[in-house]
Amino acid sequence: MTTIIPSFDTPKLFPGKNLVNSLNYSNTRTPNPEIIFKKFLFSNESITNLRATNNEPVSRVRIVCALIAKALIGVDKIKQGGKSRTCLIAQAVNIRPRTNPQLPKHLCGNLAMQAVLCINEENKTDHEELEFQDLVRLLGEATHKTIKDCEEILFSKGGDIFDNSTLSMHDFIANGDVNCLWFSDWSKFGFYEADFGWGKPTWASVANMYAENLVILMENREGGTGGGIEAFVHLHENYVSHFEQDEGIRSFSY
Repeated sequence: MTTIIPSFDTPKLFPGKNLVNSLNYSNTRTPNPEIIFKKFLFSNESITNLRATNNEPVSRVRIVCALIAKALIGVDKIKQGGKSRTCLIAQAVNIRPRTNPQLPKHLCGNLAMQAVLCINEENKTDHEELEFQDLVRLLGEATHKTIKDCEEILFSKGGDIFDNSTLSMHDFIANGDVNCLWFSDWSKFGFYEADFGWGKPTWASVANMYAENLVILMENREGGTGGGIEAFVHLHENYVSHFEQDEGIRSFSY
């Protein structure tokens, strides 16, 4: 039996700040009872085939996120009557293993930052729509920048990295008509290894969070590099069929 001793020193490393009055949450992730979530399974074979369509090697999670993001952008265009909006894509990044020095593995706290990508006319190619490979690349650049920021977060001005990232993201959302996509990767959380005395689970899921365009990724029961990824996608009930009819979603998930 392994004894795990949790650490509760997070407030010492990252003292709390009152940012409530600085943030406008009116346009962000407001609960909506018309939002439902559906599970889409990307098998290991499908992910391998999807990665083969990209010019350079990328992670399983990034390639799946890019495919889903492209489909969601297409759905938003339908909702807007054929017009494209500026799109903000936020990916949660785990801070723990990326600081210098690394934080204790069992440090308690919601230690994550958002890797934020803004898609507008400036980073589109000559094509009318953003190409899939461009989206894969841009998501990677946003993640790598945030990982680099994590390396400096324990230094004297590290707290500013947290604050500036949060404030700039919410200011951007509050000041414009923006399509927001939220991604969180839970594929390494080991849900299928959890045994509370009555065996390991046969199926794991998330609850409906009533937040449109929120995507949670989990590994399936097979797990590891040989397993697939389950994507729980939160959509407005009127546009589920449009998402399901996306060519990439139809080709690589079920």
